[in-house]
Amino acid sequence: MRHRVVLVLALVSLGLLGRAPAAWSCSCGEQTTAQAYRTAAVVFIGMVTAVEERAGATDVSGEIGASFAVHDVFKGSMPRRATISTFAGAPACGFDFVAGKRYVVFASGEDGQLKTDTCSGTTPDLTVLSKAGFDKPKTQYSMLEDAVAPLAPAGALPVGSSRTGMVVFAFVLAAVALASLLVGRFRMRRSADLPGGGV
Repeated sequence: MRHRVVLVLALVSLGLLGRAPAAWSCSCGEQTTAQAYRTAAVVFIGMVTAVEERAGATDVSGEIGASFAVHDVFKGSMPRRATISTFAGAPACGFDFVAGKRYVVFASGEDGQLKTDTCSGTTPDLTVLSKAGFDKPKTQYSMLEDAVAPLAPAGALPVGSSRTGMVVFAFVLAAVALASLLVGRFRMRRSADLPGGGV
């Protein structure tokens, strides 16, 4: 009898464990873009330049920080460069940011501690704001810097950046100058070798 009780308890425990992942999964209520806009502290479009896992982050807990180059600010005040926090892992409703991609970000928080998640409305669909009637950003930053070095942190110059371009340009310029000098000397010699060229 005792063995049967233990067996039943074991089966019940396994059943509960089998259902645990579903219970831990993220669940968001439906909301429109307008509702997400109203509840967010800031709304902006920007490109992720880096994603960094913070100490202690795991697949189901902790936080990661996504660094952004901010392009268009629709609500609130945002600097040119900003970091947005999100939970680590889908079960905690963490948003899976990818470096090099642009997103519409709906974030909450204050004092520079901004957070977002999969329930906030944040999305890679850059048309959601215009479709909801929010088509005029209050602040716009130039995207030229990001076009030159999209994944570089502030103050850094990656391989293939403008510094490398300047080196290549200087090399080409020196080569052209040297070629022009050689051509000039060749013409002078040829002119001197011709009859009457030295007169």
